[in-house]
Amino acid sequence: MNSISNLIKNEPLIQEKTSWKKYLFLATAGHFTNDFYNGFLSPLLPIIVVNLDLSLTSAGLLLSIFSISNSLLQPVTGLIADRMKRNYLILVGPLIAGVFMGFIGWVNQYWTLVVILCLSGIGTAIFHPQAAALVGGLGNRKKGFAMSIFNTAGVFGITIGSVIIIPLTSKFGLKSTIVTIIPALLLFVYSFKFLTSERIISSRFGDGGSIFRLIKSHKFLVSNLTIIVVIRATLTLAFSGFIPLYFASRGHTLFFGAVALGVFQFFSVFGMLIGGPIYDRIGARKLLMISFVFILPLALAFINLPSTWGLPFLAAMGFFLASSTPANIILGQQIAPNNPGFMSALMMGVGWGIAGILMTPIGAIADSIGLYWTFALVSLFSLVGFVLSYLLSFEKKNA
Repeated sequence: MNSISNLIKNEPLIQEKTSWKKYLFLATAGHFTNDFYNGFLSPLLPIIVVNLDLSLTSAGLLLSIFSISNSLLQPVTGLIADRMKRNYLILVGPLIAGVFMGFIGWVNQYWTLVVILCLSGIGTAIFHPQAAALVGGLGNRKKGFAMSIFNTAGVFGITIGSVIIIPLTSKFGLKSTIVTIIPALLLFVYSFKFLTSERIISSRFGDGGSIFRLIKSHKFLVSNLTIIVVIRATLTLAFSGFIPLYFASRGHTLFFGAVALGVFQFFSVFGMLIGGPIYDRIGARKLLMISFVFILPLALAFINLPSTWGLPFLAAMGFFLASSTPANIILGQQIAPNNPGFMSALMMGVGWGIAGILMTPIGAIADSIGLYWTFALVSLFSLVGFVLSYLLSFEKKNA
């Protein structure tokens, strides 16, 4: 029996003339900028619900549409990325995400908003697989640490986006969202020459057919990991998506809801940052189990305590949920080292896309039984995640 982690050699997927730190910086800066725009929708959702007179089901549908557009396309863009010689997708993804999300404050019709969210989400779908493949292929042996830095930047970007968008629009009006396009433009100008002039990904990638044969031979492991991602993503999207609405329903201001969301996401940053080095030390299975075991009691404490007293438990939830994200991505890339873009998309995109689809029925449930009981119900998914993590076997029989 050989460990999956021993199935591949630690060959760098980039040319050595440039420091791996430079590539990590570019991918990390792109991740922060791209996901900065993903932080806008949830804190603005209470305003959108009032302005467009939406139900919680319709609000959940917006979350679903946005998540689907930035997730389910990722396997396609991942396969494309695995056959490209330059990282064009890393360059244009954040630009597309930023330009279209910058117009979110300018729309006053529901279906126009749907189009805006879809187009912004496509930018995210373009960016993530190629960027994650680049980080996973760096010539640095601390892959968990590098992937943590990369993923932390994304969560930190969401956090900053969610925290600043309410003060910005409160002071200057909803149409001020247009100024947020500036970071995407600056990143594009800064990265253009570098990302288009060097062949920074090697040609060691496989074809589309081989990846599907490989997945079939590891179908239990791949399906198990994907379900784990779906569960973690469902918990994350349900809480982060409805936290502002939850506090608004309890009589708090929009700013308090944005702060609560920021707390959840800020501690997710710490979880993701620490999760990579922990993976390097204890392995994936233990890390995945730890990431799920505390979620249910923390969620119950959060919804049953007075709002301010519940925030530390919400913060701890964000920490544990995010901690195992690097492990999932690295394991996926190790299963199919010749198709890291596709596997990154599977571990990030497909799982999160399915979770996004679930936000619509979760919104409908919230319309029926309220957000309190909806949070309690969704938090039970963590028990399934714990069991699946316990059952995981990261081994492959010799052929």
